[in-house]
Amino acid sequence: MNPWIYIGLKSTDKFLAVCKYRRVDEKSTRLALEAISTVFEVEVEELIGKRRLQHIAEARHAYCYILHSTTRLSLRGIADPILRHHATVINSVKIAERLIEIDGQYRDRVRRALVLFKSAQNKNEVFKNNR
Repeated sequence: MNPWIYIGLKSTDKFLAVCKYRRVDEKSTRLALEAISTVFEVEVEELIGKRRLQHIAEARHAYCYILHSTTRLSLRGIADPILRHHATVINSVKIAERLIEIDGQYRDRVRRALVLFKSAQNKNEVFKNNR
């Protein structure tokens, strides 16, 4: 990933730059980010950003889990839009699977985000945050 393309860009612009630079499926990643943002009550910029607060990290884990389990995107295709490495996606999927087994509240949030993601994907629409 070329670090020079990000200088002076906001997080959302970085997302678009990465999608175009890496030829990532922008629609699926955008829908997943919006679904996670809505259910976990975290801004998309925070998901893309570097903060490691627990609620943001758990939302990122859910994002990786949903895209990994429902799409045919490569690990790099999942990682690039949130400015992470493919190994981070592998770890995030493992953590999300463990959290789903242990934490009922997290499991319900992931299910709601998954339903929201699939319904938006079927309708071919990008939705606004409906909190």
